[in-house]
This record gives sequence, C-alpha cells and structure tokens, in this order.
Amino acid sequence: MTVLKFASKGTSILVSTAYLLAMQPALSDTIAEIGRSGQSFGKEVSQQFNQSQPSISGDTITFPGEDGGSLDIQDLYPGTSSENTRPSSYYFPDTEGSSIGDLQSAYDRNSLMNSAGDGALTGLEADVDAGVNTLGGAAYEIIMQAAKRDRIDWGEDPVLSTTEDIFGVIDVTDGFDDCSIDRAVRETRLKAHVPDNYTCDRIIDETGSADALHDYSGAVVSHYSGPYNMDSCGVDCVEVWIGRVGDNYWSGNCKIYEASTQVEVLNPDAITSVKLTYAKWDDYIQVYAGALDQEELVWQGNKNFPPETSGRCELKTSWVKNDINKDITPLFKDVESGTVVNFKIRVSVTGAGEGFGRLQIRYDPTKVITGDHWTPPSALKKAQSIIDGFAEGTFTCINDPSDDFGCAMVDGYKICEDQVQPSPFPGISPLCKAVRIEAETDFYKGQLGCYTDVNGVEQCPVNEGENTNSCSQYAENPDCGFVRSTCVEGATGESGRCYLYEDTYDCGYTSEVPSFAIDEELNCSGPIRCMGDDCLDLEGEQSEDFAKVAALLDAVKFLTQDMSCTGLDGNDVPTGEEDVSCKVFAGEKGSCKVAVGGVQDCCEKPQDVSLTDYMNLLVTVPKLEAGASMLAGNLGFEGAYTALKTGIVDGFTQITQPFSGMVENLSGIVDTITQPIADLAAQISQQFATTATEVAAESMGTLAVEGGEALAGETAGNLTQQLLGETGAQLLSTVMWVYSVYSVTMLLIKIIWACEEDELKLNVKRQLKSCTSLGSYCKTEVLGQCIEKRKSYCCFNSPLSRIIQEQARPQLGASFGSAKNPQCGGLTIEQVGELDWDQMDLTEWIGILDQTGNWPNAEDMTIDNLTGFGSDLNTDGTRKDVITRTTDRLDEINVDAYRENAYEDLSP
Repeated sequence: MTVLKFASKGTSILVSTAYLLAMQPALSDTIAEIGRSGQSFGKEVSQQFNQSQPSISGDTITFPGEDGGSLDIQDLYPGTSSENTRPSSYYFPDTEGSSIGDLQSAYDRNSLMNSAGDGALTGLEADVDAGVNTLGGAAYEIIMQAAKRDRIDWGEDPVLSTTEDIFGVIDVTDGFDDCSIDRAVRETRLKAHVPDNYTCDRIIDETGSADALHDYSGAVVSHYSGPYNMDSCGVDCVEVWIGRVGDNYWSGNCKIYEASTQVEVLNPDAITSVKLTYAKWDDYIQVYAGALDQEELVWQGNKNFPPETSGRCELKTSWVKNDINKDITPLFKDVESGTVVNFKIRVSVTGAGEGFGRLQIRYDPTKVITGDHWTPPSALKKAQSIIDGFAEGTFTCINDPSDDFGCAMVDGYKICEDQVQPSPFPGISPLCKAVRIEAETDFYKGQLGCYTDVNGVEQCPVNEGENTNSCSQYAENPDCGFVRSTCVEGATGESGRCYLYEDTYDCGYTSEVPSFAIDEELNCSGPIRCMGDDCLDLEGEQSEDFAKVAALLDAVKFLTQDMSCTGLDGNDVPTGEEDVSCKVFAGEKGSCKVAVGGVQDCCEKPQDVSLTDYMNLLVTVPKLEAGASMLAGNLGFEGAYTALKTGIVDGFTQITQPFSGMVENLSGIVDTITQPIADLAAQISQQFATTATEVAAESMGTLAVEGGEALAGETAGNLTQQLLGETGAQLLSTVMWVYSVYSVTMLLIKIIWACEEDELKLNVKRQLKSCTSLGSYCKTEVLGQCIEKRKSYCCFNSPLSRIIQEQARPQLGASFGSAKNPQCGGLTIEQVGELDWDQMDLTEWIGILDQTGNWPNAEDMTIDNLTGFGSDLNTDGTRKDVITRTTDRLDEINVDAYRENAYEDLSP
C-alpha cells in the first residue's frame, strides 16, 4: 500500500490506519473470536441476571441470595398494611383537593389538562424552593439538577480533532461500510404422512382331526451289543443279564471261552447302585468289566482258572451263586451319558458247560423318564382350543400301554402314572402314547344381538362365520403397510392363547409438502470487515421451519375454538356456584359392531364423505363467522383516520386511538365512514354471515343427492345461525356436529344402511380423520364366545384436535383407556402448559392441509393473498391489501400539520 506523507500531527494516525488495513485479513479471525467471546459473556451475564430476579408467590416477593429476604406487596401501598400507616397524601401530595371526577373530565380537553399540569408543576417547584421533604419534590429536584449539569465539550479534544483533520484530507470511510443482514427464502420439502388405517380379523379356527403323540421312555441303561436281557424288579429296579443264558452250550477239554455283553449308560444321574448279584457257570468263571479293551477283573467264581493256573479242569459241578453283591456302581455312575460298559465273561470248560451272570441296577424313579413330551404342536393347539372353550371336541386314547394299576412296562422299566407329566387332555391317562383329537371351532358363529336400525327396523342378524381371514385384501395391496396385530379383548383363553386377532394396515399416503426456511447471512461489504470473514452471527429466536410454525399457529387457534368450561352460564359468565374449569380438545367415545368372520360390518367408513369439503368448511367458515360475531356483538369505535380526514378532532380522543378500528380492519374499507358505526358494523356482519353460508352450502352440496341441494342450503344456513350464537370456544364442535348430521342425512338417502344411526355418525367422523382407534372387544360376555366384535374410538372436533391428543398423552403419562373403557376427556390448561411443543409431531395435519388444498405454497404467501383479494374476508371482491389500505387512508391527511398542532397543544 502507498502511504502519503503529510507534515502534520495526523501523519502517524494515518500510517497506523493504513498498516491495520493491510493486516486486516490476518487479524480477522482473532477479532471474530474475541467478538464471539463477548457474545458468550453477554449471555452468561443475562442468565445470571434472570436467575437473580425475585420470585412472587401470592402477595409475597422473595429476593434470591443470602442477603435476600421477602416483603408483602401490600406494604408497598399506603393505607393497606399495618407496616405502612402513612396516608396516600404523603406519597402523592398533589392529589389533595382533587377528585376522580375532575380527572375524568380533563383527560380529553386540552385546557383542563394544561391547567392540571401547570398546577402540579407549580407545586413541585414550591416544594423544592421551600425545602419541603416530599417524594414528588425530591424526584423533581433530581431531574432538574441533571438538566442543569454541564456537558463536556468534545470539540477541542486533540484525538478527535486530529481524526477529523485526517478524514478531511482523504476519504477512508468507504472501508468502514455497515454490515447488513441478508435474508434469503429457501424452498424446502417436508414429507408428511397421512395414515388411513383399516382393520381386519384373523380367526384361529382349529376345526378338524389330529393325533397327538406322547414320546417318553425309561432311560437308565440300554443294550448296546452281545447277549442281553432285562427284567423289572420293582419301580426302582431292573435286572440285566450278561452273557448267554442257557446250559451246556460249550464243550471242550480245559478250553477257555469268552463272551461279551455291552451296556450303554443313558442316565447316570438316575442310577443309585449297580451290583453283580448272580452267576451260573461250569467249570470256572471270571467276570471282567470296563471300557472296551480296558476291562478289569471284578469277580471270579473259583480260586483257580486252569489251564491258566494249576488245578483240575473237570469239577463235574454246575455252579450257581445268588449272593455275589459285587458293587460296581462307579462304572455306571461316574461316567458321561452314552458311555458303553463292556462285560467280558471268561469260562473254562471241560466236557460241557456254560457261563453267564446278572446285574441289579437301582435308580431314582423320578429321574428315570426321558422325553415325556407331546407332538406335533398343531395337534396340541387344536386340543388347547377345546380346553379353552373356543372349540367343541373330544379326546380319545388310541395307544394306551397302562395296566389296571396305572403302570406300564416301557423299555424294560416299570413306569407308573405319577412318574410322568400330567396328561394335557382331560380324562386321558398320562401314560397314553397317542390321542385322537376331534375339534370344531364355532365361537364366532351364531346369533348377534338385536338392534333397531336407522329405518326403525329391528335387525337380528345371524353370523355364519364364512370368512376366517379378512386381511388378505390389505396384505396383497402394495399401497398398504402392516402396522400392528393385537388380540381382541375377550378373545383370550385361560391358557393365554388368542383366538381372534385384529390386524391394522395403513393404506394412507405420504406427500412432499412445499415449505420454506429463511436463511440469514451477515455481509460486510467494505474492505474492513466488522469481524473476521463475516460479522458476528446474530442468534434469533425465530424458527426457520415455516411448516412447523404454521402447524403450531393452527394449534393455538384451534385451542381457542375447541374449549369447554364448567362453572359458566349460557352467556359464558361465571355462575359463582363452582370454580370455572376449562378443558381443550375434548372428545367423546363411540363404538360400532362387526360380525366376527361374517358379512355384517357397521364400522365401514362411507367413501362418499369428502375430507376436502369438510376441511374447506373447517378452515374458512369459522373465520368468517368469528368476524360476523365480533361485529354483531361489539361495535367498537371509528378509526382515527376518519376524524383526521374530516378535520373533526377534539383533544386527544382521535389522535390517541388506533388509526383504524375493528370495523374498518375486518371489512377492509378505506373511505371515510359517513354512516353510524353501528349500522356499518351490522351491514358488514351480514355480509360475512352470507358468505359463510355460501361457502358452507358449496361444501355440503358436493355430498347432496339429486334434489338435496335445498337441504344443503338449509343446513348451511342453520350452521351460520348456530355459529353466530356460539362463542369462539365452541366453533369446532359446532362445525363437526352440523357437518356430520348433514352427511348422515345425505348418506341415508344414497345407501342402504342396516345399522344404527350413531354408528353412521361415528364412521363419518372417522372418514374425516377425527377419531383415534382404541382397539376392539368381544361384545359377548360368555368366555369362549365372540360372535359380535365392537370397535371402540375416541372422536374429536377436528383432525388437529385428535392429532394433538395423540401426541400429548404420552408426554403426560396418560392413555385413552381401553376398548371397553375409553377415556376421551380434554386436556386441562395446566396440562397444555406442561407440553413440550418441540416434541409434538404435527406433520399429519400439514399433510391433510396439503392434500385438501388448504396448504399455501411459498409463492402464494403474498401480502395481497394474505390480507387483500385472496383473503377469506374478501366478501365483495374489492378488498385491498393492508399496505394499500393504509396508504389510501393516509391520503389527504396532513400528518405534519396535526403533529404540529398537537405539539402546540401540549406545550406549556
């Protein structure tokens, strides 16, 4: 950078400035960091300030901190507390000698106001001059002393003078341009899903025949290989023969024979003892036992064993020994299940001979059974339906091994009924090996309850139960998605098994709703940026999500239009007999009947009811009716612009009141009002009511059948009169009631409805997406019967009321109750205050608005559409936007002249 040198005391300042300009990019980040630190410090100070504020409880003010304390608010007012007995004249001495009536007569008259002000000023000056110690005088003296205090003359300050000289030589102010906040509207898309739920039934029908098999066995030991036999010796004992049983089946001269029997240990835990108790041989015998090829001698019948030892080969004796009792339990007990024990019998024979033995195995009867289970599961489920009472049927044992004493020989073991699990089938022995099951499911078939339909005809339908699964139409529909499956209340057997499932499928739609967000960027156009690369970020409290803000604003509006209070009379005045208690978004319970598996369905939603027409009615008509009601019930006043245009201005009356009044704002007129304000208000009110009737008639006319247009117009007129007679708190309930009644009337002309009228009303509200499902329950009170199912709902006065209830209750730890006992009450004002609205998902409401054509696009959000020609209040087609109206009202008004006159009137 080139630096010009001036022979003046400002040279050094200019050079320094130029140097800093050159260094600015390097210093920018540091400066920005310092600035943001300052922001953080400011927030901390602000938080500390907020935390240090006193709290108020009743009439007591409590100050925080160790040196805090408290005081009674009444102590601040003279004459109201025993702690403050000074009269009011001590604090307000100028009030002596004056009356409220004098002040009331002076508020709009300049001369009287000037006189009162001059008198007060004279009194304050007199107090100060006389040294009278009054609060008013002391305050006046402080103000006057501040006004008389000398001001510092900065004109001769050397630094400021030098700076002024420099700026006079070279203009560097362009480098210090102001920073500006640029706001850009960015279009966004919000995915909003609007559910359209349908329910269907799945009946568990077990009709048919099946065989259940009982798989159990006695498992202690079993034959693995070799000669083997086993007999029972009691409920806890078996005898196992090892070797070949017989006589003289070997021959030879001092010849040794060997025979092996292998036993598999199946249940070592059940074994209590194993003994070699018996042997028969001729001439000599040895018994080895153990793992294969690892056997050890466990018993020998003679001392010798020729020819392997000395002794005579032929003893001419067939030996029998019954009391051997050789304990070999460890070979069977201290092993793993599946271990094979090999018994090797060696016999020395001369002439003819034999050799075999017998084991006695004792066991715990409670552990001997293995398996002990029934199969297949399908047969067991069929049997369970009979036991639970949801089917009729029989059980027959087709394979019963038990004897007259309730025991059976199974795999060589004696097993009795008390050793196995109880039979799952009534009247069947636990030892039965196979059971034939015959079942017929009929819990959903039979006579439904009688009722009188909308035509006054008694209906007593019979449910044939022809459709056990009505869900296939939704499961096969690619536009439907599975949501959940629940058991219908009352359709659960004692076993806990469900016999009637209600599945829910969502066949709704997801739309991409146009929205927009506002992006803010701070730009500093000059070469000297205010801080860093950009200015410090300014944090605002505004939301960038237009869609969410719009939905929340609707919630606030609907809150005021969907409220019910107790303790008020017909004119919304407290009766004094009870506390006033208000609730918002209250609903009412409703139910409809369905023949389980049958054709009778009184819960079918009428497709001819238009959600779009209802939403047009809901969004537009209450707005017009609210304006009509306000004009009819509260005439208000003329805006100041009429008086200012005519020049008829008296004191403060006109110039201190709003520029335009309620009548002008609602009607949109800009001309001078020449007729009485009451007449004009009545005229505009009637225009609004007429337009509301036309909108309502158009919405209802879509549903009207041929010849029903007159009824649509009549109903629309009745709706208008109803709304004009209601307070704002009942607007939504009135719209819902009138529209649903009209819809029912039209539907009854168009369709054959063999159900009750309340059911049709309920289904109309469901079609208008104002009901939440609570599930279903069996109407029949008898266990094991569910011929008629009742679907239960909580219905509200608008879709948004329902959505807010569904979002709010989980936050509040509340529920809608059960299908049999719905809890549809409203939310208290205190509960609304507890809600975290950031957690409330209102996207479904946004989707409904978009689907019905009531959601504004960003390009439609113009001042003319909002306040002018596109406004719902444009009843005559001539409404101008608010900017144009204000400009037109200011036309021909000399604002400067009125301001000057007012200043002169106020000057002493």
